[in-house]
Amino acid sequence: MNEKKTSRRISIKGPFITIKTEKFLKLYDTLGRRRFTKIVSIIMLYLMPVIAAFSIYFLLITLQSMLSTAEIREVTRDLGPQSYLLLPGINPIVPIIYGWLGIVVGIIVHEGGHGIVARSLGVKVKSSGLLLFLIIPIGAFVEIDEKKIESMSITKAGKILAAGPGANVIVAIISLLLLFSLTSTIQPISDTKNGLKVGNILEEFPVGNSGLESGDIIIETDGKRINDIKDLTIVLSENKNNMLNLKVIKIDNSIREYNIELVENNDSIKIGITALPTTYLNQILETYKTNYFNNPLIHFIPPTLAQGVIPFSDGLSPFYETSLGSIFHPLANTLYWIWFININLAIFNSLPLLPLDGGHALRNIMKNTIGKRFGEKMSNRITYLVTLTMIIIILLLVLIPYII
Repeated sequence: MNEKKTSRRISIKGPFITIKTEKFLKLYDTLGRRRFTKIVSIIMLYLMPVIAAFSIYFLLITLQSMLSTAEIREVTRDLGPQSYLLLPGINPIVPIIYGWLGIVVGIIVHEGGHGIVARSLGVKVKSSGLLLFLIIPIGAFVEIDEKKIESMSITKAGKILAAGPGANVIVAIISLLLLFSLTSTIQPISDTKNGLKVGNILEEFPVGNSGLESGDIIIETDGKRINDIKDLTIVLSENKNNMLNLKVIKIDNSIREYNIELVENNDSIKIGITALPTTYLNQILETYKTNYFNNPLIHFIPPTLAQGVIPFSDGLSPFYETSLGSIFHPLANTLYWIWFININLAIFNSLPLLPLDGGHALRNIMKNTIGKRFGEKMSNRITYLVTLTMIIIILLLVLIPYII
């Protein structure tokens, strides 16, 4: 389809729309003059190779695990190759709303970081803008004088290239700290009572119209005391009339009884609720808070994959309360996905792989070291060889679960 320009600032090519603006140039200039920007750009210059080394190590460890562990290959097959993409609606573990919000924040912050540091070093920024697929933001950009960057020293060029991943790291850390402050305010609902706390109620089951509510605590079923899931499972297995009498403690501490119609589903009896022992909820919360700083890897496990261990996941959030009320769950998930997507953008863009920032940084280093001694062809060959190696490793990660 032929490209048509509706103005100098908006161009359309098929379903792709590019929007350019110069409105943020003054902001880049202002932030670029800050002492904070200069200090952070130095830190990120040296942090970027560390992130790149971690990225390569992580890829190699994952590849080794894929080759040696059948269970990991099976899980990867179940998730599908689309799980390698951070695209909401395509990746099954990335929620659409929170995912797109994280991506928009990530790409704007990333490109803004390049623009701010470029201005701090006197490099001209022509414009900045967004790339849309129809109306969905899929990218951002800043137009920087690339010839000026190529003529700069390794250190100055490296600062500009490291600024994008660096900005993502800063936003990710801020989001994670805010998330911790949020989770420190939550506690199990009515955690002094023993029983099974009701979480989600499935409206398609008869229980949806029974009057049972999220937060109620089941203490008896058919006259038998209930302390945990095992107790309830035994009662369900012994039930012969497809009706279940539940005695519950309501949120206002009153005691009510409900007669619930059971549903047979896949050769098992279903009530249509999610429930957890109240004593278990404190354990989940304390374990999560303990691991928040002691085991940072927990933050790389999305709540969509860890419904039973992350308090703000869809599965557990109904069992906890906070002074923030109903806003806690969406706010916590927003902060988590901003963290998760920004840290992954930083890690991925730091890889020595063209056309990523890490690849451009490698090419600049090779050009100013190997290139000056052995010629530009040699420096380019090394850069392309490293890029090819990275591509092969990534392809192996995608293909191995399907060929072994």
